[in-house]
Amino acid sequence: MINKLKSYRIQLITVIFAIAALVTVITIYLIYDSKLDAFQLRKDFSKAGINAQGLMEYKHKKTGILFVKVPSGSFLMGSPESELYRHSNEGPQKMIHLKSFLVAKYEVSQKIWKNVMGSNPSFNKRDHFPVEGVSWNDSKNFCRKSNLSLPTEKQWEYFCRAGTTGSYSFGEDITTDQGNFIGYKYKGARLKTVRNNTLPVDSLVPNPWGLHHVHGNVWEWCEDKPKSYKYPKVNTFGDKRTGARGGSYVDHAPKLRSAGRFSIYTNGKYKNVGFRPVYNLD
Repeated sequence: MINKLKSYRIQLITVIFAIAALVTVITIYLIYDSKLDAFQLRKDFSKAGINAQGLMEYKHKKTGILFVKVPSGSFLMGSPESELYRHSNEGPQKMIHLKSFLVAKYEVSQKIWKNVMGSNPSFNKRDHFPVEGVSWNDSKNFCRKSNLSLPTEKQWEYFCRAGTTGSYSFGEDITTDQGNFIGYKYKGARLKTVRNNTLPVDSLVPNPWGLHHVHGNVWEWCEDKPKSYKYPKVNTFGDKRTGARGGSYVDHAPKLRSAGRFSIYTNGKYKNVGFRPVYNLD
């Protein structure tokens, strides 16, 4: 009996030491990971305070772009089969897990594009309006020059939804105070305000994470080749088409939905297509 008690005691002590060691390793990893993130941020960014939604903002030193640090988390990507105006390429819905990353608070403005690239390719030339007339390849070059990235479709839908699950980050419908688009609202009511042009990047109300114009204004280039969610593929300079998200000022409300997807030629330069970069922390 005494020998058995000793054996149990030794086993218990062994388990306790193993748990303690595991906790120590996890703690060291989290501290190291946190310090690594902090080092990256100090290198390329300066702190810009906390936004009205409670998320930290950073200013990119090289471009002056204001970024929001979105939290890590999970979301259901795609749309349910019951969603109005749903397309088959928006499913099947899939649970996605993402680490924290930085996303531009606004679509890239013409002023910032000119400061980095030296010229302005936009059709509607105004400094504080979104840059357009830029191809996917052009946008990739801007990102490479600035040590930034285009968002994947997973990242884009994640920061667009901002923790919401409806057709839009504002709920099951959208107004022209929330998005720049034309024609009819999602539920069919005729709009009173039709602008027929882009708006300044910091106009209209932001989504729940403080990001402006995730619905409308200009389509936003994404990194991904527009394949099925089951078989995603990262794009390259040789691909002819890529994905874009968010809809634009010349689109009706259904195209602005959080799950809406569009396929565009990578070498195309359109008056209603721009981009919003991200900065990956890992």
